[in-house]
Amino acid sequence: MEEQSGQSLSYQQEDQEEVKLQQEEEVEDDQDYDSETESYDKADGDNQEEWQSAIRNAEQQYIDNAKEYLEWAKAQKKVKVMEEQMPWDTKVQINDISLHRGGPLEDKKYAYFPKYRINIKRGNSVCVVHSEESEEKIEPFFCRRGMRKFYDLIPEYLNEGKKLSGYHQKVKFLTLNEAKEKLDSGQFQVHLYNLFKENGEHCQISYLQMFDMWLIASKNVTILVKQREDAEKYYHKLRYYWAKLISDEWFNILDRMDLQQIQQLKEQMQNFTFIGEHCGNQKHQHIFKYDKVQIIFYSIVQNNSPNVCLPVDQAFEIFKQYNLNMVRIREVKGILSYEELKIKLQKEFDQVASGKIEDEGEGGVVYIVSENLKTQEQKTISCCKLKTTEYNIYRKLREMLKLSLQKKTESGRKNERFKQEVEKMSEHHLPPKPLDYYLALAKHSFAYIDKNFNTLSPDVLRYEFISFIEDIYRKAEANLNQLSSKNKTQIKPTRIILITPPGLLKDETVNKIAKTIQAEQIETAWREDQEITTSHFNFLHMVPRISEKSQQQNIFFTLIGFDENGLQQCVKNLENEVETLRKSKFCSNMFQYINSKNKQQMVELLFSKIQIFITLLKNDYSNQFRLIDSKSSPEEICQIIENDFKQISSVEQNENSKKSGEEITEGKTEKLLNKVNLMVIMPIAPPGSGKTFFCKLLKQTVEEQYPDCSFFSISSDEIRLGLMEQYKKTRSEREYTVDQLFEATAKQAKVKYFSVLKDLLVNISSESKEKAILYLDRMHPPQILEETFSFLKENSLSNINLKISTFLVTRQQGFNYKKYNYYFSEQIFLNCLHRTLNRDNHETLQGDAVLILKIAFKFFQMFRDFKIQSLQNYKQIDLVIQIPLVDETSTINQTLIKKMEKCLDLIPPNGQPPDSPIYMDFIQSFYAANIQFQYPEIERLKKIASNYVKVCLNAFQ
Repeated sequence: MEEQSGQSLSYQQEDQEEVKLQQEEEVEDDQDYDSETESYDKADGDNQEEWQSAIRNAEQQYIDNAKEYLEWAKAQKKVKVMEEQMPWDTKVQINDISLHRGGPLEDKKYAYFPKYRINIKRGNSVCVVHSEESEEKIEPFFCRRGMRKFYDLIPEYLNEGKKLSGYHQKVKFLTLNEAKEKLDSGQFQVHLYNLFKENGEHCQISYLQMFDMWLIASKNVTILVKQREDAEKYYHKLRYYWAKLISDEWFNILDRMDLQQIQQLKEQMQNFTFIGEHCGNQKHQHIFKYDKVQIIFYSIVQNNSPNVCLPVDQAFEIFKQYNLNMVRIREVKGILSYEELKIKLQKEFDQVASGKIEDEGEGGVVYIVSENLKTQEQKTISCCKLKTTEYNIYRKLREMLKLSLQKKTESGRKNERFKQEVEKMSEHHLPPKPLDYYLALAKHSFAYIDKNFNTLSPDVLRYEFISFIEDIYRKAEANLNQLSSKNKTQIKPTRIILITPPGLLKDETVNKIAKTIQAEQIETAWREDQEITTSHFNFLHMVPRISEKSQQQNIFFTLIGFDENGLQQCVKNLENEVETLRKSKFCSNMFQYINSKNKQQMVELLFSKIQIFITLLKNDYSNQFRLIDSKSSPEEICQIIENDFKQISSVEQNENSKKSGEEITEGKTEKLLNKVNLMVIMPIAPPGSGKTFFCKLLKQTVEEQYPDCSFFSISSDEIRLGLMEQYKKTRSEREYTVDQLFEATAKQAKVKYFSVLKDLLVNISSESKEKAILYLDRMHPPQILEETFSFLKENSLSNINLKISTFLVTRQQGFNYKKYNYYFSEQIFLNCLHRTLNRDNHETLQGDAVLILKIAFKFFQMFRDFKIQSLQNYKQIDLVIQIPLVDETSTINQTLIKKMEKCLDLIPPNGQPPDSPIYMDFIQSFYAANIQFQYPEIERLKKIASNYVKVCLNAFQ
């Protein structure tokens, strides 16, 4: 480190004495700590409830007075307080507070002692100003705060019933329990944000208005600077080294801003700490390579608050405002149950663990954010770390290489130990390259260390590890390239698809199969378009949807247990071995079966689909599938699959298969799954217009006249009713009106609707009929139209030929008021309102007439200045029809229209209708008017429905 070697060296002795003193304190502290945690470990069961209670009430232990906080920290043996006077004013003192010891000991301290976790964050600074007697006294204040301690997520935390040690029980509770309790309450949804874990040096930045200075810090060392040159005042100790580097890059960022932006940023940062990673310094290389020096931000923490950090969306909006570099992010939003949360976390874990270091870096940090369904208030409730297997391998290699430079040992022992470590790390998720590649790289690295043991500096591995590995790679490039591409040159890209009844095979058997066929990972979901570069293994309990393009790939189907014994065994396991199945790492693949109320029927449905699928395999994949009976032993299954894999994956066989495949499929039009021509119907009609009744007429028409067509529908009202009943059931301690339940489930209903729609699209894709109609029974104002278009496009499967039709209620003219034109006339609006107020069998719109009126007016406002011609601008719409569902011949008196206009004045186009006595006045006048509304003739509507179905199906010709 050239920058350390000059003036700083004269202070090395002081630093060494400081380190020695610190180590002595740590030894004493560890003895103290070990005896304390030992008592916890021995009586974990006895103390668990007490500990959980302390965690739930941890915020009550938060110390918000900086003076009291500092006194408390100094009194703790386990807490280190570093006091530093600022060189520009010795009366200003910064106290950096942290726990004494890092690593596993620190992890345990945070886990066992809630008061430390809530108060001693990963970065803490208190500013103390020592004033003269004549000067005004300034109270100590918090000037910097980092994140709370969080932990690695391990798969065992996601398997209920998995036996965990006392420590891991605590970590699981800290990570997941608050999310579980909030989801179980039914009042919250949860969002996951997987933030790319940058591989640099931790940095924290704030602004102190009192001194008009930037606070720049590494995790535990702070400096205060007004301008770039001020950092040079901190020359007297090595501990400032990283803070100075961070400061230099921060001023590079400020140089790109104008004065107004900088002033706004100062105001934004006051009382908050921006947290990021200082990356790309070539003199201090980690594992992941960067092209340039940069600070990449990921979080914002309030300086005096017990909260984890600002919600991710809020923090990232602030970063965007100032064009700050931000980490990459993946989002999963709208999670409504704890089971769903675990499934989504497992999916993120799998993706990160098996990813390339170039794509996933060190790994990710998942932020779990709760959102109140009623108030939309968000809160970050916990975080957890995910690590890539490849990153862990390189990190372990660096660690072992460092040890090799300290003590010379026999190379064979080092290589064998590294091999054991790599195999252990890769037990659940293989890295992207063959294991032999990493073992060979290690072998060359250890050999180089042995050869240059007396001349190689430890700094090479400590600060220039990437350059070291790149140099080793260049020296052994030919050998490593051959190993890296081993799978590509010796084995053609091959996809093995294993399909079984749920719960038939144990995890050990599935893992052994994956190892046998050299699969990089086990996929429990099916993506037809996924790029296959090596052997790929899908483990499914469903019929995969495969189009003609898949016949170009090396693909082999193995179906196990689809016989009478397999069916009986499957149902028996689902009914009697639920807890065992929930512990399976493939639980998410069986979730729908485990939770089904009629397991027998669901399994029988799977078996019937499989029989059809087998017939298709015999036609199109006669040499590329195998049936194995349910009584075969795990050893027999593995041997059969290994033999099949060797045949299909060998180079010679692949070439022959390709040729024969071309001969077999030439001229064929039959596919594994039928191409389904799907017409989605989206009504644009007010509440009470008869959308649901017209849906029944369409269904009746299809069932009576079109045997080659299936009819599906989804009702937003039925979904809302289910959520309302669930909400009421989980809060039986009080009574709720229908109106209260309707309001409480608003946001949850939207998420649930699209979730059900997604599942319905999957079911439609496996239909045996070539035509289908899907009726979306809900109101579709312009905003909902666009959301639904996007959703259908993203979730329509490859074998669905999708078309969309909208229909509007026929109208003669709109309703004009002020400068606005409302698409639906006053006759249509009042006729629909009359129906809504007088029906007694609707799923959700019952009860308070004022609430019903508000919803009707809100919908009416959404179509202000809407023109039917605007639908033609939507490229997604293939067919627009008008249906005369509502009569417009009734006479409306002007007094009622004037009161209708007063209501419209209250309601913003896209906002919520406010409370007002004007609504009740309108309702009273509406009932008093006693308008005689007409209903359309049913026979006429039946004919219209018949013609509509015909037009929809003809659209595919």
